[in-house]
This record gives sequence, C-alpha cells and structure tokens, in this order.
Amino acid sequence: MKFKINQILKINVIFIIIGLLAACSSVDKNLDFAQSKTMINNDQEIIKIYDGVCNQFKADTKKIYGCGIGLSADLKLSKSKAVLDAKVAVADIVSSTIVKKESQISKETDKGTDIKYNSEESNEILEQSINQYKVVFNKTYSEGKDFRTFIVIEYKLEV
Repeated sequence: MKFKINQILKINVIFIIIGLLAACSSVDKNLDFAQSKTMINNDQEIIKIYDGVCNQFKADTKKIYGCGIGLSADLKLSKSKAVLDAKVAVADIVSSTIVKKESQISKETDKGTDIKYNSEESNEILEQSINQYKVVFNKTYSEGKDFRTFIVIEYKLEV
C-alpha cells in the first residue's frame, strides 16, 4: 500500500514538472519566434510576439519592466510611441492613483421612485519622472504599410 502511494506521488510530481517546463518553454518559443520574425502577417502573430517579448521580463524587488508597443506608418514615430507606452507602464506601477466617483440620484415619479446610479473609476498617473531606464528589448516589424515596434525598458527601483 505504501509503495503504491509513493509511486502515485512520484508520478504526480513528474507531471507537475513536465507541465511547468512546457509552460516555460512556451514563452521561450514565443521569444524565439519574436526574434526570428521581421514581418507581422496576422493578429495571432502579434499575440505570439507580445507573449514572447512582454512576458519574458519579470519584475523583482530591485527592478521593474515596462513593455511598450507602437504602430505608425513612420518608423521613428512607431519607436517613440513604443517608448512612451513602456514608460507609462512603468509609471503606472511606480506611482498611480485610483479615483472613484459615485453618485445616486433618486427622483419621485407618478410610477414610483426612479433611481439612477453612476460610478466612474479611473487610474490616474500623476507626474512621474522615469529617468535612467535601460532598453532591454527593441525590435520593429513591418505590418502591411506600417511599422510595429516592441520595446521593453528596465527601471531600477531605489532600495
């Protein structure tokens, strides 16, 4: 009986390890795919590249990453949009505020009470300086007549 339980536990551990390796290799395969491509042909390729690039870099206690994407008919504008998008992602992590406004209006009518409820939520990034970042990934793809740029920046946190 003890032998069977140990054998079942070993088999479960093997399946868990295989599952984790498969999940990790999927990101690596998508990164390899992203690095080998020069042209994007469809939305599935955009998703695969996004997964490979943006999910490759993991934050820790010393640094965070911002992944930005820019699309434009102009190559330089595509890169500028991607850098700005990456900086916004970092600023959102470093310094952002959630603002919520709620209102409820009750109005008496001949049919009863008419109640209207309104809720507005927004994520506001207050003025934030994102200096001394490092570009760790930068690649531009042609997509039809446009350019799509993926940029990942690394921002070191003050410890």
